[in-house]
Amino acid sequence: MGKKVFLILIVVVAMFSGWGPENLFPGPTLFAFLSLVFLILNALQWRKCDPSITQLTPISISLLLFYVWGALGYFFTGSLDVSYFSVIQYLGGLFLYFGLIIYIRDEAEIYKVLWIGLVCAAIHSLSVVYQVLPTGWFLATDSGISHFRNKNIFSSYTLFFIPVAIYLGSYSTFKGLKYLAKGIFVLFLVVFLFAGSRAGEGALIMQLLLMCAYFAYKKDREGVENLVVLTLVSTIIYSTAILVLNKTSPYVLLSQLVIISMVLFYETGKARVKNTVVLILVSLIFFSATIFTLNKISSGLKSFKSGIEIKNSAITSINTRVHYWQGTLGIIKDNWLTGTGPNTFSLVIPSYLSDINDQRAHDLESASLQNPPSAHNLYLQIASESGVVGLCLLLALIYFVYSKSFLLFKNTPRRVHEPVFFIVISITGYLLHNLFEFNWYPSEFIYTFTILIFFVEFNTRIYISTPPRSEIISSRSFSAIVWGIILIGSAATINYYLYVKTIKPENSFITEKNPLWEREIDRAKMMCPKCSDPFLILGKGLLANYYSTLNPAYLAGSKQQFDTAIQNNPLDLRALPYLVQSLTLQEKFKEAKDVCYKLLQYQRYEFTGRMELAIIMLVESYVAKNSVFSPKQIVEAWQQAAKRVGFRRKRVAEGLGKAIERRKQFMRQKD
Repeated sequence: MGKKVFLILIVVVAMFSGWGPENLFPGPTLFAFLSLVFLILNALQWRKCDPSITQLTPISISLLLFYVWGALGYFFTGSLDVSYFSVIQYLGGLFLYFGLIIYIRDEAEIYKVLWIGLVCAAIHSLSVVYQVLPTGWFLATDSGISHFRNKNIFSSYTLFFIPVAIYLGSYSTFKGLKYLAKGIFVLFLVVFLFAGSRAGEGALIMQLLLMCAYFAYKKDREGVENLVVLTLVSTIIYSTAILVLNKTSPYVLLSQLVIISMVLFYETGKARVKNTVVLILVSLIFFSATIFTLNKISSGLKSFKSGIEIKNSAITSINTRVHYWQGTLGIIKDNWLTGTGPNTFSLVIPSYLSDINDQRAHDLESASLQNPPSAHNLYLQIASESGVVGLCLLLALIYFVYSKSFLLFKNTPRRVHEPVFFIVISITGYLLHNLFEFNWYPSEFIYTFTILIFFVEFNTRIYISTPPRSEIISSRSFSAIVWGIILIGSAATINYYLYVKTIKPENSFITEKNPLWEREIDRAKMMCPKCSDPFLILGKGLLANYYSTLNPAYLAGSKQQFDTAIQNNPLDLRALPYLVQSLTLQEKFKEAKDVCYKLLQYQRYEFTGRMELAIIMLVESYVAKNSVFSPKQIVEAWQQAAKRVGFRRKRVAEGLGKAIERRKQFMRQKD
């Protein structure tokens, strides 16, 4: 009973990671600890289970190697502060997967997990309807229970569950569960269409075609009718909602209901009801789509007549992604074996994008486009962060999933291979969508992916012919693998938990020397000697203390801490602006300028680099004019220069804001 409770908690926590008490369990530690306890409880009783669980299939081995390689990013990452989170995510996925291998004994348990995940995903969709639609998908990451930053992330998440809803709605034994799954499918589809992710819509169409082709191949007329009707209902609800929200025709919904009532009243005979409903739905689809299209054309003509240029957002989106892919290929070329480390892409890519001087780069108008959070391609980003080794392991996992599923489809009856087929469609939609997106590290993705992979592996392990006894891993070897994962993974997870609790966020704003926080920082250094945060926080405290005491030992100590932080994490540039201050106060102007030039290569630090460079020049000019000066005068010169540059920055920002407001007023007057 305890293991079942933990499994339910794991699924719920994975689906609603935003619900976790961040102050008690920072980052991914809550899920990792739940999965760890779940694995330990099962490992203590694994001898009572079927010995066939010691059979590690190619799917299990490839997933094990892929996750282990991701966790080994701890040693080769360029910024452990950024990668540590993802390392724990990989370890949590290992805990969950091996716990499922030992715990799951029949398909009934898997269906329960799928139902829990499906209901959680439906709640997510309802929360998105409530939170996102009124604000146009600009949703803060801490709003309510939903933390999808944009429509593409939500679309990728939904693709996991649309085929699952169809399968559970078609083959559940209870009518109530059938209607519930079908209703959830309609909800998913409507909210998915509202999201409007182009790549997601392409993946969705592929999923619907595959499901329809499967039903047709199996000559399942009822399955085809259910899929078509539910899709049409979803499309009509979406079209009607669009028309109502745009206030184009308030009587559209009423007219649809009147048409349905009249035709159903006219039709007699139960045999013709289904055909009539389908005919009505198709007619209404054309009716709603026609009105919607006419309104779009009308608004487009109005914009054209007003002289407003209509940009082709689809072409801009493709150009942006191609630009990112060019930069990502540069990262892969320079770090082809092990990559730059998990989740470090956003730290590296700006310098590579700045080196691309083709027309596509000049067409990107927004500066933020030169500082992307991801590569918008799962496979390229995995290759850039985990190297060619990580990419090959991922591709091997995908290959074994499809090859074993094909064998299952070919050699087993429909009752056996049908659930696996729909799960594979779910995985296919996710993989297709991530040709243009990168949605991997959040728990909703990596752990949902893990559970679906296990579903496929479990069925192939049970129903495909068992290999000879010599190929099955012995009980002792399997036990050694499990307990090795438990011991090493638990040590890493507990160390991360204690480190994050020690390096408290409030310590980032230390402004004076304090023995208490110094002891905490020293503990954090011992827990994570490769992390830069302890050195950065200590250096900031020493630098602040120098401003108040003018003790040169504090200034030299702060520079040493910043140098160590940069040496430990060469991709993390947060220490560079503070290093500029310490170098300038030591009158090492040339070295300080060199650091500023490095900052200028990165879009997110370019403005800071320009400000720091201006301050250095002002301080340098002050020193050149005065033959005699003291540390106090240098500090005062730095503070005055920073004040002047900050005031200038404020004036420029205010002027830019006024110019933007004048342009908005001008455009409103033209309309």
